[in-house]
Amino acid sequence: MEWQRLMATDPQFAVAYARIEEVWNAFGGISEPTFMSSDAEKRDRYDGSIPVSRWLAPKSAWRIPKQYPALLAASLACLAIAAYWVISGISAPVRILQTAAGQNQAFILTDGSRLNLGADTRIEVRFNATSRQINLAQGEAFFVVAKDHARPFTVRAGDASVTAVGTQFSVNRGASQVVVAVIEGQVLVTSGAAPDIQSAAEARPLAAGEQVLVATSGKTRGTLNHVTVAIGWQEGRLAFQSEPLSRVLQDVNRYASKPISVDDPSLGDLMVTGTASRDDLGGWLESLERVFPVRIVEDQQHITIRSR
Repeated sequence: MEWQRLMATDPQFAVAYARIEEVWNAFGGISEPTFMSSDAEKRDRYDGSIPVSRWLAPKSAWRIPKQYPALLAASLACLAIAAYWVISGISAPVRILQTAAGQNQAFILTDGSRLNLGADTRIEVRFNATSRQINLAQGEAFFVVAKDHARPFTVRAGDASVTAVGTQFSVNRGASQVVVAVIEGQVLVTSGAAPDIQSAAEARPLAAGEQVLVATSGKTRGTLNHVTVAIGWQEGRLAFQSEPLSRVLQDVNRYASKPISVDDPSLGDLMVTGTASRDDLGGWLESLERVFPVRIVEDQQHITIRSR
């Protein structure tokens, strides 16, 4: 489509469109104006021969309608509320971005930051004058953050909170854990349902080439042996490095045409290393049969990994 080609020619087009979209959403509740009825038009005596200001002057020069003071007070109140919103940085409009199962999609935010969303992913974006906040409700996302020292860029995913100024990192939110991997720059990772000043002070920066797993049992820090392990999904490769099958299936199922599960919880503890192509998940399942004592059973609705 011409529209998509235009957006691809220059990132500034996408940034401008995203800003227009946010304004449109913020003012979407304004009702449509009412138009003058035909009878009112017939009663209108203005013939256009003089400026409207002169035509109205004799009627309104020395009369102040009773409702003017109330309207002025209401206007000042609106301005005060708007100023408070800008200064305090609260109640910013929320923009929802999401993808369907099997679909990756790239977005450009109003600050120029770029992000890629993995399949079956949903985020909530809230930007204001003092902060840039992202809530990763589900799925996986890769962020290339535009530098803005006055507005920290924070991604919240379950019990993990990732703060950066200008860097590249990925966040994968699973059912019971969050994995953060830094490709460039560094971020600060805190954990807890509501990170406080003390937890933030205790958090150590996560630098390029490092990743951390945040789970209910605590944080586990590790090194990225290969960048593709963290961001290969953007090119259709789901890479895993000594990860339990239960967690691997959480990622694979976002791209699978049928849900895949194990019939025995103990199979979820099998440690998987390798790469699954989202375009050939059947081949990946066959490789599991060659490596582990399992067999794949498929019906019209479901795929089950069973003990052999």
